[in-house]
Amino acid sequence: MFSWLSMHIQQLLGITPSGFYWLVGAIVTALVIIACSDILPPTELAAVDLLGNPFYETGPGGPVLAVPGLMKVRRFESKTRQTEIPAEPELVQKDHQDHVDPGKRAVIRIVQRGADTALWIDKKRFEEDTKKLGHKPFENFFDYFVTWSDYLKSHPEIDEETAANIKKSVFHRPETTEVSAIHEWRHKKGEGILPPQGGCFDFLKNVRTPEEANKRIEDEMVRGIQQVLIQLTPGHTIENEDLISEYILYRMRILIGEEPDPTLSSGEEHLPYWGIGLTKAALKLIDLSERINKAVADAAAEAARRDNQAQQAEADKNTRIKASEAAAIERMNNSDAETYEQVQKGIGRAKEILALAVAARDPHARFLLALETTERVAPNAKMIIAPAIGGQVAAIAAMAQGAADLFKDEPAKSM
Repeated sequence: MFSWLSMHIQQLLGITPSGFYWLVGAIVTALVIIACSDILPPTELAAVDLLGNPFYETGPGGPVLAVPGLMKVRRFESKTRQTEIPAEPELVQKDHQDHVDPGKRAVIRIVQRGADTALWIDKKRFEEDTKKLGHKPFENFFDYFVTWSDYLKSHPEIDEETAANIKKSVFHRPETTEVSAIHEWRHKKGEGILPPQGGCFDFLKNVRTPEEANKRIEDEMVRGIQQVLIQLTPGHTIENEDLISEYILYRMRILIGEEPDPTLSSGEEHLPYWGIGLTKAALKLIDLSERINKAVADAAAEAARRDNQAQQAEADKNTRIKASEAAAIERMNNSDAETYEQVQKGIGRAKEILALAVAARDPHARFLLALETTERVAPNAKMIIAPAIGGQVAAIAAMAQGAADLFKDEPAKSM
């Protein structure tokens, strides 16, 4: 049956018997490859072992080959894993710490020192040594923790008044703070051949599961944070948060075998490799005590009150200035109006005097002017005019004639 089928296929395809067997072999090989292959998504790595021994690693993404029964494929997420310590805020239990509810995590509380008993990070000397060594000397990090008096000696720019204010600050008092941190890591593909080093096989050997990795990282982070923060004041911790975070990252890299451990001998420089890459390990939040927060809030409220008072005083000053300016402008306007009125009166009076002077040249006009003057002056004069010969009319006429003579160049003649 097989020979008859092969003969007909050879005739149909026009190939020789040897070509037919090559074709059958290729088809069988392809089917085997298809049966043994798998496709990794872009976010996964694969570690393939042969008869229980590490064989090769591949990914992220792409095909992976494993013969069923002989090889085993283990997959690992290559994306970055981020974990918050002690947990996400909604899972942190802040009350009744003696008994933590199921599914909750206890908050990390650290008792920090006051200014007098605390140690201070001599960051200035640390940076100077960093320039000399070419790297940050975290292996001797605690050698840069000094007393307050030694700290002032190395920082002469801090005068006595500033030093006193630092010691009195609410941020440098003994307080219990609550701390949270964050770390990120991802699986790496191993390097080298048979077996690859520093990758998924090392993770399987030394850690086994992501949950175990998170637990061990958390334990070491909390231990490192406590060792640093219990020696510092809350305020000095906040001031050096970045440097402390770098130190915590350094300790984590020692833990996973990426950095040499200074406590080991030269023959055992590194701890066992975890086969992961640690991308971040840092303090996330330093939650100050209620007393510090209240003191800060009171200080902010007092500053706001003083600012409001200063603004109100400035507004009142501006109001007084504007009122004074308005009053000055009003007085100026009134003065200008009075001056204008006096000027106009003076102009009118000058015109009247000029007209009188012109009219005085006429004898009849002088008589009428004298008569008008008598009518104006007589009612206000405190004198008694005796009736003259001819009665009151003659007396008035005589008075008018006398007044008219005042305007003549020659002496007045008797009537």
